[in-house]
Amino acid sequence: GGGGGGRMVRSLGSFPSTHMEVEVEKLQAALLEERDLRMKEVMEQEREIKDLKRLLHFSPLTSTLTSSTQGTRSIAISISGLQVGDTVLFVCDQHSNYLALALDGKIYYLNHSCVPSFTLHGCDAVGESVKSCVRDTLIGKITEKELVEVRKENNRLHVPVGARLYRVYAVEVRFL
Repeated sequence: GGGGGGRMVRSLGSFPSTHMEVEVEKLQAALLEERDLRMKEVMEQEREIKDLKRLLHFSPLTSTLTSSTQGTRSIAISISGLQVGDTVLFVCDQHSNYLALALDGKIYYLNHSCVPSFTLHGCDAVGESVKSCVRDTLIGKITEKELVEVRKENNRLHVPVGARLYRVYAVEVRFL
């Protein structure tokens, strides 16, 4: 009687460790698979960044506009490391803020006091507010740039407190 009980304990004792080893191996395999997937994603993103940098380095972004009086005019648009004097493309966000198109990971926003100086085509200046005349894009030349840190929780840019970004002032670039 007593010998059978000892064997039973041994077999019960070995079953959980074998089961645990199988589970550990499954987890390790899943983690390795997840790691490989993440590494593939990172490598793909790095390749895309490298391709984009090469594209930007060898062919600067330009906007070609045609006017009946001047013919064709080509303008270089800066999209990285924006400085005073650069011509930039401002894109209106969902909160009616104009953000400069920039691929350097920094936020550049057009100070709201500058917006009225841009020609808002199709607006009746007497009957409509600037808010109702928002254009999707503006092209401007930066006249001032200042680094600011967001201090208010509910801010017009809807960014977190402590975020660092650039407030820029600009004038419209006119083509006619």
